[in-house]
Amino acid sequence: FARWLGEFLPGLPTHDDEGAWVPPAVVIDPGDPKLAHLAGLDLSRDGRTLLVASGDGVIRVVDMTDGNILRTFMGHTNAVYRAMYSHDEKLVASSSRDLTARVWDWANGRELWKATGFRCSVKTAVFSRDARLLAVGGNDGMLKLYEVKTGKELRSLLHINSATVDMGVYSLAFSRDGRKVYAGNGDGTISEWDTASGKELRTWKAHQGNAFKLEFSPDYSLLASIGIGGDEYVK
Repeated sequence: FARWLGEFLPGLPTHDDEGAWVPPAVVIDPGDPKLAHLAGLDLSRDGRTLLVASGDGVIRVVDMTDGNILRTFMGHTNAVYRAMYSHDEKLVASSSRDLTARVWDWANGRELWKATGFRCSVKTAVFSRDARLLAVGGNDGMLKLYEVKTGKELRSLLHINSATVDMGVYSLAFSRDGRKVYAGNGDGTISEWDTASGKELRTWKAHQGNAFKLEFSPDYSLLASIGIGGDEYVK
C-alpha cells in the first residue's frame, strides 16, 4: 500500500527515518504545500476502504487491508482535488481542476450528474448529513448549493465583502441539520452561511493563509480548521 500511495501521490512522504510506513498526516509538515494531497483522501467509517483523489483525474477506491484498487471513478478531465463519501456512504462527491464537481453512485461507480458554471478550479464538494444538499466551492470564490437527488442548482452565494469575489473557497462543512454551511476561504477566514436564504451570517479570521480543511466534532459542538501561515495550523 505504501508503494501504491507513493506512486499516485508523488512526493508524498510515506516512511519514517527507519523505513517504516506511517500515515501521511504524521510525517507531513503542515507548512508544506503537499499537505493539500491529504484533502483528497476519505476513509470509510469501517476503515476498510479509502477514497483517493489523484492528479490524473481518476478517483480510486483502495482496499486498506492489502492496498489493492477495488474500483475507479472516471470522468474528470483534469486533477481531482477531493473525493468525499456521503454520510450513508451510498454516494461520492468529487471536485476538480476541470471546473466541475461530480456526484457518483458508490455501488457501481457511475457518474450521476455534474456541477458546472465555475470560472476556475473547483476545490471542494461536500454533502449535507442527510445527503439532501451538496455544497460546492472553488477558486472563483463562488459557493453553490445543489439538490443532490436531481442535480438542480438551488442558489449561488457571494461573499458580503466583495461582489466580484476573488477569494477562493477551499473547504466546506455543513451543520448537523443542514441549515448552515461553513466555508474555509483563501484569505484564512471562515464564513457561515444560511442555506435556506443564501445569506452570509458572519465571517471570522482563522488563519493567515488558506483555510483548506474544515471538520466538525462528532457531536457538532466544535468546528476544527486547518490553514496555512503563522504558528497555528489547526484550530
